[in-house]
Amino acid sequence: MTVGAGICVAERKLNVLGQSILTDVHENIIVTQKNGEAFTNGAFLGVDSDRIGSHRVFPIGKLQGLRFMCGFRFKLWWMTQRMGTSGQDIPFETQFLIVEGHDGSNFDQNNQENSALYVVFLPILEGDFRAVLQGNSNNELEICLESGDPAVQDFEGSHLVFIAAGPDPFDVITNAVKYVLTVQKDTQKQMEMMVAVPVTKEGRRLEAALGRSMEKSVKANSDALWARLQEESAKQEKNLRDRTQQITNLISNCLNKDMSGLMEKIMKKELAAVGQAVARSITPTIEKTISAAISEAFQKGVGDKAVNQLEKAVNSKLEATVARQIQAQFQTSGKQALQETLKSTLEASVIPAFEMSCKAMFEQVDLTFQKGIADHSAAAQQQFESMNSPLALALRLADSQRKLLALAVSGANSQSANPLVSHMNNGSLLREKIETPPDPTKELSRLLGEHKYEEAFTAALQRSDVSIVSWLCSQVDLPGLLSSNPLPLSQGVLLSLLQQLACDISAETVQKLSWMRDVLSAINPTDPMIAVHVRPIFEQVYNILHHRRSVPNTPPAELSSIRLILHVINSMLMTGK
Repeated sequence: MTVGAGICVAERKLNVLGQSILTDVHENIIVTQKNGEAFTNGAFLGVDSDRIGSHRVFPIGKLQGLRFMCGFRFKLWWMTQRMGTSGQDIPFETQFLIVEGHDGSNFDQNNQENSALYVVFLPILEGDFRAVLQGNSNNELEICLESGDPAVQDFEGSHLVFIAAGPDPFDVITNAVKYVLTVQKDTQKQMEMMVAVPVTKEGRRLEAALGRSMEKSVKANSDALWARLQEESAKQEKNLRDRTQQITNLISNCLNKDMSGLMEKIMKKELAAVGQAVARSITPTIEKTISAAISEAFQKGVGDKAVNQLEKAVNSKLEATVARQIQAQFQTSGKQALQETLKSTLEASVIPAFEMSCKAMFEQVDLTFQKGIADHSAAAQQQFESMNSPLALALRLADSQRKLLALAVSGANSQSANPLVSHMNNGSLLREKIETPPDPTKELSRLLGEHKYEEAFTAALQRSDVSIVSWLCSQVDLPGLLSSNPLPLSQGVLLSLLQQLACDISAETVQKLSWMRDVLSAINPTDPMIAVHVRPIFEQVYNILHHRRSVPNTPPAELSSIRLILHVINSMLMTGK
């Protein structure tokens, strides 16, 4: 039976026994069928490419909607299994892959047609290259081919993956492995090459280790032999010195004891015979010599005494004369020379050193003065800016409130299509609303009683009086009002309310922070009605609260609320970008 019968690529699909296992198969994928009796329904999968490169990746086709199980190598010597339903679930270094063709019983003996089809993908060796399977983000099954050596780049590419199919997954895997072992072309050669390299490497390592061991052993033996020779030589030298010393001592003892007595006896005999003859012969000569020596010594002693006295007299007179001459010479020329030397020394060393010291001292004084002036100027400028910043902030807040009030009024007017046009066309109406009535709380209470919250808050905000705004907020259930759907207050009124509550945060701080938190939760920064004004007003409120947080002795409850509001504002600003 033909190996590979029923496995083919048609219409960009890999069909196995009539079922599509892979779709969108690439055009360079080829199926090579082989003859053999060991296994049926099997074929080799390869690629048609330039066949150059030490590491190449070839996508085969997409695997989607079919269950699979694969074994992959996650460490050098360790493998594990993984399951999935798409190509992107296949990990790197996959050594085998089994795919279930369609749903059904794994072993349906009664109805063979409804049994599941199992397809095994087994990457194999080809020449000097090894193949593994992997997936990519496009759910494609890929063949990764590599030689492990940049110098080895040529490959054939026709027998990279063996495909087998059948209804029993165990039989399919077993028979596929047996068939690959039978028909694998270069397995034995590859195994010999793979074994030869580590064996050669291990032999070289053992040879080097043996050489080093022998060298160490020879060196140790040589050192031990040399130490033993030196020890023996030292012992022999010591024994020789001891024997020489013993012989010397024996000779000395012999000379000291025996020779002295013998020589004494000989000398006594000889002196007794010669003594008288010598005395008679040398007595006249000695008398003459002694007399001559005595006379010469007397004459020499008298002469030396006179010379010493003369030398003392001359030396005393000479010293007095020399002292007087030196003193007179120093008074005339030595004093002048000393003055000139002192002057030149002062001009050459002392005066320049003094000038340099004075210059360095004055430079240090000037630098310190300039630094002090700069620090003082910076402090004064900072104080001036801090004094002016509240005024500038108040002016900006007033301008923003004016724009927001106009925006809120125009938003409340249902007859106007454009808020800005309505604000310009209804200027007289806005001026009438801004006018302060004699008793604003009565008018506001009436509007609240009629549930006209938009008009009540607009009228309170137009007065630019934070106390009235705070009174109005205390008269209503602001959290409940802002949680209703739809909101009874427009986005412009909410933004203006947030701004005015932040203006006077120093009074009723805890209550105002609670209202500001509720208002922030209801503001939609992307609303086209307030989109232009959200960022500058949020930044103003952020700066006011940040300054409030830096004030000393701020209660912990206020700090917690301020941090929460700052975080919400910062999040809205970042979202708006």
